[in-house]
Amino acid sequence: MTSIIVMSHGGLAAELLKSAKMIVGELRNFQAVGMTAADGLNGTQRKLTQALENVPQDDDVLILADLFGGTPCNVAMLTAAQSHDKIKVISGVNLGMILECAMNSDRDDLVDHLLTTGRQGIRIAETLTLADDDE
Repeated sequence: MTSIIVMSHGGLAAELLKSAKMIVGELRNFQAVGMTAADGLNGTQRKLTQALENVPQDDDVLILADLFGGTPCNVAMLTAAQSHDKIKVISGVNLGMILECAMNSDRDDLVDHLLTTGRQGIRIAETLTLADDDE
């Protein structure tokens, strides 16, 4: 199984999970790690370490970070590189990616699927018009 940790600046990670729960219901094996201004690198690392301690030992871990190059993503990448071969990190998390994780966490190609989903969710949203008989 894959455990998902969503990391962000501020409360974005927790709010993304709240929004996903509103759409798909309970999210098993999901955690949020939010970095505050006071946390810095060390505080964020402590929070991630605590989250990893809650992951079942045999699970793979996928960390979805908000911003490539930001502290949450950097901490996730350092953690993955230093000691955990079962951890993968994707930056640029969005709600669509979290929903796909919730519905497809058992996919062998989950990382590739999420990259595709994330990219496809970014587009110009054209204005829809309704015909009189559509109402």
